[in-house]
Amino acid sequence: MEIVAKTDDPRSILLTERGRSFDVPPYITGQPISPEHGVFIGKQAVVDELVSNVERYGVAVLEGGFRSGRTSLLFKAADTLVKTGRAEGLVYFDLASYRRSELSELTSVFQRGINDLPGAVVLIDEMEDLSYYNTGTCIGFLHFLDEQLQQRNKVIFAVLGNLHSNSALETPPVVKGRIASMASHYSVVNTLLAEEEVRELLCQGGESFFTEQLLKYLVAEAGGHPLLASQLGTQAFLEINSITRVAQMKRVLKEKISGELNYFLPNVKVAKAAGFNPLTWEWTGTGKKPNVEVYRNMLPRQSSVLFKNWLMENVS
Repeated sequence: MEIVAKTDDPRSILLTERGRSFDVPPYITGQPISPEHGVFIGKQAVVDELVSNVERYGVAVLEGGFRSGRTSLLFKAADTLVKTGRAEGLVYFDLASYRRSELSELTSVFQRGINDLPGAVVLIDEMEDLSYYNTGTCIGFLHFLDEQLQQRNKVIFAVLGNLHSNSALETPPVVKGRIASMASHYSVVNTLLAEEEVRELLCQGGESFFTEQLLKYLVAEAGGHPLLASQLGTQAFLEINSITRVAQMKRVLKEKISGELNYFLPNVKVAKAAGFNPLTWEWTGTGKKPNVEVYRNMLPRQSSVLFKNWLMENVS
């Protein structure tokens, strides 16, 4: 007869010894992973393709959705270039910080950043925010960026949606067309995580925080999306003191995580505006059909029961 050691800590039923050593959830939610902040996990093929494209063409373009890790991927690709001696550093610009600025102000900010670190890889995030500018400003800004390329600055763009979509909710068409030309019409899709990558994320690259049954449930319900994985892991940690059974945790997470799933509504709207039904991925749009994989990878896989139920309630 096997004798199982008992502990006075009720959390031992759902948390491993490592998990019980943490007083707060170890996950980052809502903030990008940078070389100074957090541990980047998974998506190595996406990083490799971004690095390859920017080396070959001077420009790389990352396509993806809101809160799907676009910024983290920009930082990881740039960090790879710097650590391998192919860039002197990185300069990061978030266009959301310069909404409605005059063209002269916008180019001045960029020029100062680039001059301060020549030979850097330039990261330009939130390209969809150029929709706040008139067409003339967009063209002027893109012409300025072209000039930077002539000076051999490497540039990586993050765009919302697909370069071939004509959706009004995405990066403006005039911007997409110019970026596509600058990047020799090559782009990289921000993909979801594989199951083993979700597991690694939930374990933060080490031994598991959760006992195996709970960990398997969290991996399955994450649907490959890093944001949902981190939200589930965080919520499980927050509830762990009052729960002693996996079945009970499942019921609580179903209730608690429903509000967090609303973070995916903007991506549902983007997919629908591009002509796709996010439940079936049937396309009913007009013109050239965009790459459906860009939109599929904006949302958790429907193997996540929590997400699929939420999606059915929110897609009419």
